[in-house]
Amino acid sequence: MSPRYRLRIIAAATITVALVGFSFTLVFPYLALKLADQGYSRLYIGIATGISGIGNIVVAPLIPALAKRFGVQTVIVGALLVASLCLMLFDPFPYPAIDLTLRFLTGAAIGALFIMGEFWINSAAPEQHRGLILGIYGSFLAIGFAAGPMILDLVGTQNPTALHIGAGVFIAAIVPVALMTKGAPDLEGGSGANVMTFLLSAPIATIAGLLFGMIEPSAFNLLPLYGLGVGLPLSEATALISAMALGNMLQIPLGILADRIDRRFMLLACGLVGAGLTLSLPALSAYPLALLIGIFIWSGLASGFYTIGLTLLGARFRGADLAHANATFVILYNIGLLTGPPIVGAAMDALPPHGFFWSLSVIFIGYSALVGTRLALGRSG
Repeated sequence: MSPRYRLRIIAAATITVALVGFSFTLVFPYLALKLADQGYSRLYIGIATGISGIGNIVVAPLIPALAKRFGVQTVIVGALLVASLCLMLFDPFPYPAIDLTLRFLTGAAIGALFIMGEFWINSAAPEQHRGLILGIYGSFLAIGFAAGPMILDLVGTQNPTALHIGAGVFIAAIVPVALMTKGAPDLEGGSGANVMTFLLSAPIATIAGLLFGMIEPSAFNLLPLYGLGVGLPLSEATALISAMALGNMLQIPLGILADRIDRRFMLLACGLVGAGLTLSLPALSAYPLALLIGIFIWSGLASGFYTIGLTLLGARFRGADLAHANATFVILYNIGLLTGPPIVGAAMDALPPHGFFWSLSVIFIGYSALVGTRLALGRSG
């Protein structure tokens, strides 16, 4: 495979997953708002939102085997078609049983797309530039995530336009994958290890996915509430989300450093500096500009868990083992997504106004202790 074609493959997979991220953050807030308009309880809305993550967790271990049998491209295209069809079936809005089933299937399809897309990128990335490439991927994904709510603000929730756009984007995402007529990663061989095996053999890399899954959705959902809780006006409280989104752009310089420095030390640095910032940010709450800058840097360090964790997996595993390791990473991310916001929200209730950062500091410190212990014992990632 020529370097130019390798870059085309990486670009195609990156664009596909970024489009998936865009559709995800466009459609799921729309569905939550639609449920609220129809009088459903916040409990049901929370359960419905979590069902997609459960679908991801349940189906993720099966994806590498499906890709081995049918091919990576076939699984990606099939998942895009399933997700697009599910979005179209949400209109007219279904009964709860149908709603939850569609959410489960959509979450499973999105999980398959992330697993296979990231596996393809990691497989195609040359080792000397793996961190840079995954940093660029993470930045494009962050842009996709940020664009979804912006488009939702434009189209509103009075009609199903958001669903139609999301479904169309899923279909459009097939194009870059279909253009890659060769170069699909090899899924032959492999040790046959399961999720727990990869968790135990590569805890530094895989648990990084869990941490990012706990931090990112907690911040995006609860940072504005924290801002209001420390007395910021609404405009400045919502600006905290913008600072967090922009901080994800730091994945590129972090990825470049991860190509030059031991990636385990990079993750330890993200954990330790992130912990220090997390403990310091409450003191900056009286200074809005300083708080915005602090959150920008803090967010970038948190995003390093995702980028560098994937980079570490790509450097260690190959073929089917890399696909299973990536599935483990995505499963742990979704477990974090399901558990992080309730834990942080409870801490905010118990320890106002700074429970948000106090609880997240425990996550950074705990992970730093894990990485430091592994390094002291001479263990791998």
